[in-house]
Amino acid sequence: MEPAIPCGRCRACRAGRYNQCPHGRCFGSPPTDGALTGYLAVPAEFAHPLPDDFPLTSGALIEPLAVALHAVRRGHVTAGDRVLITGAGPIGLLVLQAARAVGAGETVVTDVNPGRLAHARRLGADRALDTSREPLPKDPVFDIALDCSGIESALAAAAHAVRPGGTVVAVGNPPQPRTTLPLAWMQRQELTLVTAFRYAGEFPAAVSMAATGRIDLESLVTARFPLERTADALQTALSDPAQLKVVIEP
Repeated sequence: MEPAIPCGRCRACRAGRYNQCPHGRCFGSPPTDGALTGYLAVPAEFAHPLPDDFPLTSGALIEPLAVALHAVRRGHVTAGDRVLITGAGPIGLLVLQAARAVGAGETVVTDVNPGRLAHARRLGADRALDTSREPLPKDPVFDIALDCSGIESALAAAAHAVRPGGTVVAVGNPPQPRTTLPLAWMQRQELTLVTAFRYAGEFPAAVSMAATGRIDLESLVTARFPLERTADALQTALSDPAQLKVVIEP
């Protein structure tokens, strides 16, 4: 199910960009409660059927996969593109797989967490760089950079790593409402800055790609908790840097 339910009537909704609806509600975003319950009612058009043999834990990860597909679509990643992904968290790892699924050429993932970088390698990254030890190449060589960390320094590094005329996609949510960008550099290089927020229409494609094995969702699940241990699950997700996706099973 899609947790973000738009109004369906505003200009953004009518244009098919319902992720930008100013009147919608999203489960888990105040003042709307989350989905930590055995049953939940949602509009039928935002409930997407899964194949009969589809693992339910993978179904729970269709939402972040839709985020990744939307980001790759917004960045116009195409066959042969050299792609940089900054941040090897769950979204970054899904963006990596989505970029590879559409035919990206070289894919490079950066992070400072060795475990997450190792996971990126297992999922097919051509290179996985620990930027606390090894900086990005000085020469801008990437066609597209997708920042999945939301960290200001990572977004700036991504901008400097993209070739003239390339594209930078801001995917990760920054912790602060204002972010400093190397605007003079970006202007001189005529870079295209693109932002990506949630998704709009990507759920069917996400289900199809996961069901056909083009995207690995199960390996991102690093812990499982029953519904009655929700507090433990949330604490684990917040405090353990080794975790990728913690799943609560009602």
